[in-house]
Amino acid sequence: YDKLHNFILKHFKTFHYDYNNLIKKSFRDPVAKQLKLVFDKRKKLLYNASRKKIEVLKILNNNNFERCLVFCSFIEYCEGLKEYLLNNNISCETFHSKNNNLQIIEDFRSGKIKILISCKSINEGFNLPAADIAIITSGTKEERETIQRAGRILRFVEGKVAKLFNLYCSGTKEFDWLRERLKGLDGYRNCVWR
Repeated sequence: YDKLHNFILKHFKTFHYDYNNLIKKSFRDPVAKQLKLVFDKRKKLLYNASRKKIEVLKILNNNNFERCLVFCSFIEYCEGLKEYLLNNNISCETFHSKNNNLQIIEDFRSGKIKILISCKSINEGFNLPAADIAIITSGTKEERETIQRAGRILRFVEGKVAKLFNLYCSGTKEFDWLRERLKGLDGYRNCVWR
């Protein structure tokens, strides 16, 4: 991580610290293309940290819940997390662009499936009121994405207490992204950082 991050710090100033400018130039500028690849590699490294799988398992084992949504950013991580949980006797299912059978959603709604792992496919447009825990294993700095994901568990159901867990790698850019996307949200001051 440090090597990738230092490379970014060294070269990003060339593009006036503007990621959109970098993307535009990456189609014709070899330095911009290389820098974008390093950005992508750093993001994938952070979002797919294996330690997060252990933390997801701990959360699932230490909390009572009706239904749990787990949000990931990459399909490979989604499937790897499913395999990890199954190997630890935790029944779950995935729902993403390569596995988007709507019966999975119906099984989650009915309670046949208690844990649903998704890759952005359920960020918006799904009403899943029984979900009372959400675990975000990765997220951009976009506040809207966080609001949409939190919205999946904040649907009113009498007596429900919803919990939202944001997993991040401390001391990395991912921590900065998390703080950035939570700034404008009510309750931000009540966050517990561990």
